[in-house]
Amino acid sequence: MRLFVAIFLPEEVVKKVEESKEMLKNFPMRAKFVEKENLHISLSFLGNRENVEEIKTMLNEYLKKWKPFKAFINGLKFIPSEKYFRVIAFDVKSREIEIIGREISQMLKGDFKSAHLTLCRVKEVYDKKSIIERAKTIKLDEEIVVDKVELVESKLTRSGPIYSTLETFFL
Repeated sequence: MRLFVAIFLPEEVVKKVEESKEMLKNFPMRAKFVEKENLHISLSFLGNRENVEEIKTMLNEYLKKWKPFKAFINGLKFIPSEKYFRVIAFDVKSREIEIIGREISQMLKGDFKSAHLTLCRVKEVYDKKSIIERAKTIKLDEEIVVDKVELVESKLTRSGPIYSTLETFFL
C-alpha cells in the first residue's frame, strides 16, 4: 500500500482554498491542481508499505501524547524555489507540525518536507515573472485547530490519486 500521514482541513477552509485555486487557474502556466477532497497538509510520505497494523500501532503510541494545537495557513510559496518551481502551495506555520512531521518521518523512515498545503503541480511555465508577482496577491491567513491526524492510503489512477483514510488518530 502507498501510504502517507496527513492533516485534512476543515470544510470552511477548503472553500477558501478552492477560491484561491480558481485564481491560480488564470496564471500563465499549465498545472495539475489538487482535487478538493485531496487537500491536506502532509506530515510524512511513507511510500509503499505492507506493515500497516504496525504503523497504526506506532502512530497511536506516538500521537496520544499530543494535544490539539493551532496552525496558520499563510501566503503562497514555490517549491523547491522561485527560481525553479514544480509546486505552488500555501505556507503552513506550526512548530508542532514541524516536530510531529520530523519525528514521525524518523520513526517510520518516511519523507518529511517543511509544512505546506499543495495547490498544484506545475507542468509548464509561460511567464514566471508574472506568476511570481500575481502570487503575492493571494493570501489565505487562516488559523486551524489540528485535533486529529490521519493515516492515508493513496491509490494512483489515470484520473488522479484516490485517498482512503485507514485510521484517524485524535489528539
